[in-house]
Amino acid sequence: MQAIYRATDSTNADALIAEEREWQWQRLLKLRETQQLNIEKEELRSSFEVTSSAASLKYWVERSRKII
Repeated sequence: MQAIYRATDSTNADALIAEEREWQWQRLLKLRETQQLNIEKEELRSSFEVTSSAASLKYWVERSRKII
């Protein structure tokens, strides 16, 4: 950013710096959104694994009762 500031007059440099900061802010927001989506996906995956494990355990318990 300092190179931008030195290469242009202060009005243009301020505008360019403001644009750069806005771009960085939007990028940060998108990264946070993506991170949150990944967290939610992982929570769903974990929930599914627990549900699947519980269903599998229930199936095997019921099956073993029928055998006995």
